[in-house]
Amino acid sequence: MRVVLNHPLALLVGLTAATWPVWRWYVLRLGDGSDEQWGVLALGAVIALALGRRSTPRLPASLLPVLTGLLAVYALCLYWAPPLVRAVPATLALGVLASATCFARLFHPGLAGLLLLALPVGASMHYFLGYPLRLAATAIAAPLIRLSGFAVEAHGVTLNWLGETVLLDAPCSGVRMLWTGLLMACFLAVWMGFGLWRTLGALVGAAGAVVLANGIRNAVLFFRETAIVPMPAWAHEGIGLGVFAAAAGVVLLLMHLLDRRVPCSAA
Repeated sequence: MRVVLNHPLALLVGLTAATWPVWRWYVLRLGDGSDEQWGVLALGAVIALALGRRSTPRLPASLLPVLTGLLAVYALCLYWAPPLVRAVPATLALGVLASATCFARLFHPGLAGLLLLALPVGASMHYFLGYPLRLAATAIAAPLIRLSGFAVEAHGVTLNWLGETVLLDAPCSGVRMLWTGLLMACFLAVWMGFGLWRTLGALVGAAGAVVLANGIRNAVLFFRETAIVPMPAWAHEGIGLGVFAAAAGVVLLLMHLLDRRVPCSAA
């Protein structure tokens, strides 16, 4: 059974008012310089995708119970959870409303992913994922370098060779590359109409491609840092851009393989 909700805008206004502390924190966080401003790009992607769809006048009857449940979770988090945690149920509620209004489905995983990436998560990603990603980069880079005949050993986040130590510091973690890869996968998942499982597959594949690409990038940069291969100053950024372009190509190929829609001519 479905009910007609003639005023989805009223739901948006009510949802925004109920979770106003989150959006106030969001705007202040973007402007105080304490975090990366990557989320603006994800938010712009959500707006662009939503504007490209026609809103549906008939929304599922389960929409209000789902929104109520997410608001209840938000209320439970209100007095004990940090702002970023409180923002998750509020953002998911906004995603459910946008999905039901613009995409005629109660939950769009790609859209939810974009909205979560729109939150100021940069500092948290660096804190929780930075070191593990650096460990993964050294674990990938060391055997690649050894293939070139250099007896390199990986110890933690360092590469050691003939008494020289190359440290993979925080900018080498690939956190920004990972965020961008996930953004790309979520955007294409929405664009291509993926459901839950194909979206999850795209996210896992994109993360794997980015982690591998970052390991390759650090393997190449090892030769620059040790002066084995003289490179100009711009090589550091150039290698990073080139490797990410290759990773983006892998993500595009993966999305193509996951896209099993039947062409209209064959339907």
